[in-house]
Amino acid sequence: KGSGTYVLSAQLLAANGITASNTVLIRADSSEAVRSLSDGAVDAAVFVASTEAPFIGSLFEQPGLTLLDLERTTAYSRLFPFLTPVTLSEGVVNLERNVPSHDTRLVATAASLVARTDLNASLIPALLNAVTRVHAPGGVLEQRRQFPSVDFVDLPLNEDAGRYIRNGPSFLYRWLPYGTAVLLDRLKVLALPLVALLIPLFRIGPPLYQWRIRSRIYRWYAAVREIDTRLLSETPEALESVRRRLLELEREVASVSVPLAYAGEQYHLRLHIRLLQERLDALSGTSTRGGSCLEDAPLHEVTDSHAPPRQSP
Repeated sequence: KGSGTYVLSAQLLAANGITASNTVLIRADSSEAVRSLSDGAVDAAVFVASTEAPFIGSLFEQPGLTLLDLERTTAYSRLFPFLTPVTLSEGVVNLERNVPSHDTRLVATAASLVARTDLNASLIPALLNAVTRVHAPGGVLEQRRQFPSVDFVDLPLNEDAGRYIRNGPSFLYRWLPYGTAVLLDRLKVLALPLVALLIPLFRIGPPLYQWRIRSRIYRWYAAVREIDTRLLSETPEALESVRRRLLELEREVASVSVPLAYAGEQYHLRLHIRLLQERLDALSGTSTRGGSCLEDAPLHEVTDSHAPPRQSP
């Protein structure tokens, strides 16, 4: 009375054509049902309980009472998927007295552990860990480690609970204290969005780093171009200031710290600065010689001062 036993028994009886219209059905709790059965007030009683329950053991001891052998357990399990055919083996309750006296076919329904939907997720591993320890040894009707199980579930199964039952406790809960495992598990949940944000950064990170290092070198090319332009337009008197600027530029470039992988580009820049210095030296030499430069002279005016004079025919 007040449990699912009456509902279940009413379904099974109705499937066999036994209803309240042709049979007196009585709702009673376990103790009242045992008393009525012992006194002969009722012909049969339906119990949903473990064979280890004290009142079940007392029923086995009473003369005149026998456990009903259900011949069509397979049919019941097909019609009612929440039922499982089981066999109570001979003597399994009491070997000394051989209770029961023969193999008895029964149907069993699994008990459900039901929780509110807003149950703290961190409590689920603790609950299932306790349930697993209790039910792992098995029993008379269930196999070792058969429960907890994802089978025979009528209500929606919690995802975390299903994962725990199928795969066992996670690495954190298996090797760490419960409090530490809960803390790390929460941090893991928080870390997942962070990892999703870091993946694009890992993709653009190397190019960004490369651009940042190269910018330390390439930014000096603006000064190199400026000096190159001044060499074409400056008067000889202003070339000395250009020379000082080149020396400052070379010192500044040499002081720039870059990784060895980019040292080649730094030396490439210094080579360009050196080329400008050579041009500046050439222009300074030209101005001191009054504009006479061997390299700028026409080819027919170039003569060798050490060669003997030619004789005309």
